[in-house]
Amino acid sequence: MEIIDLEQNTETWLESRKKVIGGSDVASVLGISPYKTRYQLWQEKLGKKEQKGNDFIFRKGHLLEDKSRTIYELTYDIDVPPKIVKHPDYEFAQVSLDGLNVDYKKAVEFKFVGEAIFQKALDEDFIPDHYYCQVQYQMFVTGYSNMDFVAYSEKRDQITTIKVEQDVPYIARMVALCEEFWWELENEVPPRLTEADYKKIGRATLRRTIEGLKKAIIEEYKDLQHFHWDGVYLEFKDGNEEKESSKEENSKKENSKEGNKENSKENCE
Repeated sequence: MEIIDLEQNTETWLESRKKVIGGSDVASVLGISPYKTRYQLWQEKLGKKEQKGNDFIFRKGHLLEDKSRTIYELTYDIDVPPKIVKHPDYEFAQVSLDGLNVDYKKAVEFKFVGEAIFQKALDEDFIPDHYYCQVQYQMFVTGYSNMDFVAYSEKRDQITTIKVEQDVPYIARMVALCEEFWWELENEVPPRLTEADYKKIGRATLRRTIEGLKKAIIEEYKDLQHFHWDGVYLEFKDGNEEKESSKEENSKKENSKEGNKENSKENCE
């Protein structure tokens, strides 16, 4: 493996990830990612679609990664700084390791997980499929026969470490799919759409259609105070009209209360 002199979580690092298949990309390539399809990854790599991410989740994950690394290093008395490494023969294969100690041939993947996943990892050495493929891909790039998967629980402020052995047949199938995806990128041939893609496309199209319909109705009937059609009710009021309407409603309520009081008095008499 070749160690790349590049700092993680920088603009340069983010840009470099577009030109390779990284560890976090593999689940999408294999079609087992719960977050992104192979087609969506293809779009992002070629710049056809802006990569979206949750900044809060990203920052929190980075913070907890540092925290879990500290616990790991103190527990096992070993330094495992983050490193970026590249496969010597496969140009597309590059991974950003959460932890690496070359002297001890130790690579580590840290994951902040929910309580249910953490308990399963603690009891059964459980690793979700979309993380397992990432670890296997990292062993493919480093050439290591095993590495540590470390799950961290924020609630317990605790880690559990699972030693993962290299699965050669699994890696062979995975690399073949990565080579296929790399060809699709180089030739700009879109991957076959999956059911997940159709669902995402369907939802996005529906949202655009509804928004377009609402804008068209508002533009067409902007001179009216309200419009009602087939279950769709839209109100067109400025702030002052809404305030006046509220005053009128409150006045009616007060008059109604006074009337009820008078009736109550008459009934008592």
